[in-house]
Amino acid sequence: MAGTSLSFDWATSTDVGLNRERNEDSVAPLGNGESSGPLIIAVADGLGGLEAGDEASRRAVGAATAAPASGNTSVVDRVQAGDRAVKNFILASDDIANSATTLTVASFSADGVLDAAHVGDSRLYIASGSEFVQVTTDQTVAQRKVDAGEITIGQAAVDPGRHILTSACGLLDIKVQHIPGLELQRGDAVLMCSDGLTEMLTDHEINQILVAESDPVEATTALVDAANQAGGVDNITVAVIHVG
Repeated sequence: MAGTSLSFDWATSTDVGLNRERNEDSVAPLGNGESSGPLIIAVADGLGGLEAGDEASRRAVGAATAAPASGNTSVVDRVQAGDRAVKNFILASDDIANSATTLTVASFSADGVLDAAHVGDSRLYIASGSEFVQVTTDQTVAQRKVDAGEITIGQAAVDPGRHILTSACGLLDIKVQHIPGLELQRGDAVLMCSDGLTEMLTDHEINQILVAESDPVEATTALVDAANQAGGVDNITVAVIHVG
């Protein structure tokens, strides 16, 4: 529906979960609102096995969603800005040797076009009619095995390599996945989330909640609650964007 003016009703939420002492996820903007575009939303998940994951995700999201000084800033540029922010944080710190974070950035324009860019294993989905599609590709060892034909997608969901990232902001060389020019339609819903949601709930369970909850605030609350009820083993961050 490119060329038609659309609006976006959105909500974001982040929760520490049940097993973690601190929340190393970040999301911006935090809260809820309405927009006719442009709208920029970013989700990041600091790597728990490294130092200062919370600071890495906060800095990456802040840099990725900052207003450009001049001209248009692409979503790829925004992810690269997040990467630089994490690397500069490491360089400026006397006691942080390694820190990294996933980062997924989405840009929603008034004519209903979605551009996204991504590193790591946080995800972006589109729910359109009866379809619920994962748009981003996990940058993990497990996904690499899937791409090589060594395991199936179902096996990847339980493979130990699903937790080992092949790219993340703060690492030496990032590989940014760019998903440009996705045309949204009125009635679509977009979900962005950290793996604290997708580790606890199947895609089918997630989509059932999105279908049941017509309000983005209620949808984010229901998703976080369901992930916690399923065990809440990690931090949980969600962004739900309804297209109207």
